[in-house]
Amino acid sequence: MPRDLFQESGIDPKESAPRDLFSEAGVKPDSPYSAQNIAGAAIEPNLSMLTGMVAAPVSGLAGLVGAALPGREGQGADWVRSVNNALTYQPVTQGGKTAQEAISYPFRKFAEGADWAGGKATDLTGSPAIGTAVNTGINALPLLASKLIPATPAADTAQGAIARRLMQSATKPTVADLQSGNAGRAIQTMLDEGINPTKGGMVKLNNIASGLDAQVKDAIANSNATVNVPTVGSTLRGPWQSAVNQVNPTADMAAIRSAWDEFKTSPQIAGKMDIPVQTAQAIKQGTYRALGNKSYGEVGSASTEAQKALARGLREQIAANVPQVVAPLGREASLMNVRDVAERRALIEANKNPAGLSLLTDNPLAALGFMADRSGAAKALLARMIYGTASPGALQSAMGSGAINQGALANAIQNQ
Repeated sequence: MPRDLFQESGIDPKESAPRDLFSEAGVKPDSPYSAQNIAGAAIEPNLSMLTGMVAAPVSGLAGLVGAALPGREGQGADWVRSVNNALTYQPVTQGGKTAQEAISYPFRKFAEGADWAGGKATDLTGSPAIGTAVNTGINALPLLASKLIPATPAADTAQGAIARRLMQSATKPTVADLQSGNAGRAIQTMLDEGINPTKGGMVKLNNIASGLDAQVKDAIANSNATVNVPTVGSTLRGPWQSAVNQVNPTADMAAIRSAWDEFKTSPQIAGKMDIPVQTAQAIKQGTYRALGNKSYGEVGSASTEAQKALARGLREQIAANVPQVVAPLGREASLMNVRDVAERRALIEANKNPAGLSLLTDNPLAALGFMADRSGAAKALLARMIYGTASPGALQSAMGSGAINQGALANAIQNQ
């Protein structure tokens, strides 16, 4: 006869159903005080807001593609809405829904009030333009208020962290750059300056650097300061030590020694211990220009690294002797670090097939997603868009006026 396990364990079969912990605690599962609703109220609105911040630029890119491709009227706006809805988390617990409703209530009422005031202005004046101006002005008030309140720096926000991670994926820096911290500094500079790890991005970088050089040239035009040549040469210690610490150091050591010999015997420096800052600036500028032309075929060579070090030494000595150019030279240093970190990826992007395996699918959205994932330019652009929304009011300012919402973004894309 089968053993009665319930009887052996002392459990009444009639009471063998799973225990309802909510009931035992005197709390019903749908109660506002249930564990799931309390957790939902605390977590889900934040998750919805964070995913919405990411969804906005992604849906914007999808809308641009939809508006450009053949299709029905309003296709771009429809793509904005569908992608935004797909990527934005919606609360599922009653607690999360209630909390989100409470958080969004003041903003919805504010927008409704702006609509009402704009309508009244139109009725009273008979001018839709005046009504629109009133509506726009009221919606712009939060943006104006945000300018008066100290804001968290964009780099310190959650969006800033997401943007940096995405830009790193676009740039794919080397392990050495990651370990040295050069990659982190370059990625932040790329977000701040709006530079992509592409050939076009490197052109933009060089153009900005040229403008900074022009500022420095004007600032030092009448300076009597000088730059010490041996001090500039001391910057070669780093590349020299790197060359020594390898199994075959001879060729790299010879390249670095040759770079130093050519530098100190060049026509403007030969036989001098000190040179005018104007001469140092001209040599530095010419070196950066030459490196920009050579670097795509010469990245990482000992000769290139030695020339970079000497140019850096000239820049540092100019800044040390002419304090008023510290700011533009500091910005230039950040840009040169970006070039060192990102130009390798820019070369790869220039040689890469943008479509790849996406040509094998008949799903346009799947193909678009695949191409975006393998494109450093697309990921960098998305990172910059996310970073642009990290400061309060930044996206409102970029899009014009009014509250940021799905309809406004859809209209903006459809009108491109």
